[in-house]
Amino acid sequence: MGLPLQPQLRPWPYWLRRVLLISLVLICILILGLFQRPITYQQEILDNQQNHYLHTVSQKFKNANDRIWCMLYVIRRGNQDTHPVNYLSRLLVEAKSRGVDVRVIFDHSDPEATYPGPDNSPSINYFRAHGIPAHYDELDKTSHAKVLLIDDDLIIGSHNWTSWALTKNREISMLSNDPRMRRHIEHTFQKLFNKGTSDDITNSNLLGRSP
Repeated sequence: MGLPLQPQLRPWPYWLRRVLLISLVLICILILGLFQRPITYQQEILDNQQNHYLHTVSQKFKNANDRIWCMLYVIRRGNQDTHPVNYLSRLLVEAKSRGVDVRVIFDHSDPEATYPGPDNSPSINYFRAHGIPAHYDELDKTSHAKVLLIDDDLIIGSHNWTSWALTKNREISMLSNDPRMRRHIEHTFQKLFNKGTSDDITNSNLLGRSP
C-alpha cells in the first residue's frame, strides 16, 4: 500500500517573512506601551502663602545628604536671629557641618555703576567664615537667577533671600525633580562657579580695575 501523497512544502517568500517580522515587532511595542506607565516627576509651586517657600526650603536643607548649591541675586541678612534669611543661612552652616557639599554664588555688583546692585559682602563674609565656598560671578555680568539645587531637587523662581521676598512679596518658585532640568542647571552652576571669583571688588583687579 503506497503512502498518501504529501503536499509539496515551499518556504515563505522573503518579502512575506519580512512583513510578518515587522508586524510582530510592532505588536510587541504596542503591547508594551499599553502596560508601561508614563514617567512622572514631582512639580510643586512654592509661594509665600503660609510661608510655603520658606518652610519647604528649610525642610529640604535639614534633610539634605549630598549637596546644596545656591545661586542668588541677593542674600540680605538681618540683625536678629529670627530673621528668615539668618535662619536659612544657619541651616546651610549646619548642613556644611554634616558633610554636605554647600556652595553659594552671588551677584557681583559694581559700586561704580549707574544703578549698582545689591551689596552681598556681609553674607558672603558670613559664609566664608563658616567654611562655605562662596563666589561672586563676573563683574561684567548680572546673575539675576534664584536657583537652589538640593540633592536631586531643583527650586527655581523669583525668591531672593530678603525679609520681604520671603515673607511679604508676591513671589512664586517651583520645586521639581525633573532630571533634564536639573542637569541643565547643574552645568550652568558648575561653569559659573568655576569661572567665578572669591575676591571682593574692593581688593581685586577684575576687568582691569585697580583697587
